[in-house]
Amino acid sequence: MLKTAVIGLGVGAQHALAYEEHPECELIQVCDLDPNKRDWAKEKFPNVVTYAKAEQILECPEVDVVSIASHDQDHAQQVLLGLNHGKHLFVEKPLCLLKRDAQNIADCLNKSPDLKISSNLILREYPVFKQLKKLIRSGRFGEIFSVEADYNYGRLHKILEGWRSKTPDYSITLGGSVHLIDVIQWIFGSQPTRVCSMANKVCSQDSSFKYPDFITSLLDWNGMIVKVTANFGCVQPHFHNIKIYGTKGTFSHGLKGTFISSSRDPEAPLEKLKIPYPGCNKGDLIASFIDSIKGRKNQAVTKDDLFNTLSICLAIDQSYQSSTSMAIDYLK
Repeated sequence: MLKTAVIGLGVGAQHALAYEEHPECELIQVCDLDPNKRDWAKEKFPNVVTYAKAEQILECPEVDVVSIASHDQDHAQQVLLGLNHGKHLFVEKPLCLLKRDAQNIADCLNKSPDLKISSNLILREYPVFKQLKKLIRSGRFGEIFSVEADYNYGRLHKILEGWRSKTPDYSITLGGSVHLIDVIQWIFGSQPTRVCSMANKVCSQDSSFKYPDFITSLLDWNGMIVKVTANFGCVQPHFHNIKIYGTKGTFSHGLKGTFISSSRDPEAPLEKLKIPYPGCNKGDLIASFIDSIKGRKNQAVTKDDLFNTLSICLAIDQSYQSSTSMAIDYLK
């Protein structure tokens, strides 16, 4: 039985529920800065110990597995502390905000190869993206030459108020489009080589938020041209738009539904796919992570997946900051 703990009870509440329901896990500790969330945890999980400080969990010898779902700027320090105390870690994105922290984490993991680490890149569990992967692998769309993916957040207030507005080096790439970057890698089984990015902050221009609220990037992806956008200021509901353009057809997932076009004839009907969206819970990747710790099967999001995605995100931000196109330097 693995003894588990959760730091941060925002989205981390979903992690706690997943551990509580898993037959090979025992949730023994949770942590949050907010006393109201700790009170919720005491009522929801009567046998669980609650803390206000993450260190109390990460340094505890009883704990085997920790979910880190704290604020973004705290991840790097907590990840390193957890690894140095022998914990398997399931981390909410992003793993960290700065390249030097990413390299420190990579170095620490290389010294402890038995420790497992993963991240909650949950789009892999969405039925629409699972179906898209199958369709592409079947050859339904022919040779893919272009992908357009938009992380339309639709929650401007979250960067104008609360912890994001106060986070040094906050990145909407690492906080948003990281999901689409990961799922495109997962679908195609490959990584891009170069990136060119541009950004602005029109929607938050009269606020104290210091960083872009809109970033768009073009990636050279083994012959495909991939456009990925993080759009935190858009006036629309939260949604993950994606279009796949191939020589035999086009796939489009947007607010009006999911469609396939197999003809250039304007009179030809579109094929509408009836697929649930989102169609999963935010703790659904935890079962795969536990399986990997137990040595039963490959985990859904591996260490390599995590660092490849992080490397691409860091390159996107570096590209817009320097106003240059650049090769992507992958962390090892």
